[in-house]
Amino acid sequence: MINGIVVHDPLGELADGTILGGPGQVVRARDSGAIVLPCETAQMFDAAPIAGYFRRGWGHAGWRVGVGGGRICPMMIRVIQDLPWIYWAAWIVPAGPSPSGRLHLISDTLASGVQAGSLVAGNETVLVEDVPPAGIAIGGRRRVSVRESGFMSLAIYAMASNIAVLVSAVSQTRIDVAYP
Repeated sequence: MINGIVVHDPLGELADGTILGGPGQVVRARDSGAIVLPCETAQMFDAAPIAGYFRRGWGHAGWRVGVGGGRICPMMIRVIQDLPWIYWAAWIVPAGPSPSGRLHLISDTLASGVQAGSLVAGNETVLVEDVPPAGIAIGGRRRVSVRESGFMSLAIYAMASNIAVLVSAVSQTRIDVAYP
């Protein structure tokens, strides 16, 4: 990973949205517990307010999943051709006893607007068990097929119980690295 962007730092040492240059900065931030997504250069963000990266906080209580699940945490990103990877991350905390479940990134067809891209089929499900009281970072990556630069709606699909998502984010990049 060459560049990274801080999604959330539970220690508060790095501000959300801080761009990290070089693998050393990225590794140090992740080793201290920060959620860091791969990203392109800062100049890419000048193309549009949500080009290449989108982050949303869901408040102190978070987006709660009691029992069951479904589509949660809708997000929008401006996707660009020739960048084949979408990375996603979330900070989850317990919202009741025995938090557990499975979460993955989906195309959000419920959002209005044009889908400029689509996620390539794959099994990128994250299994969640034993969430500590302070929370835990989860995430993954998916290939994306972009027909033309434009907006793409995404969401997290959760089949879970007793979790809350405090922060969710997505980034698009040409960098192909295992995540998290």
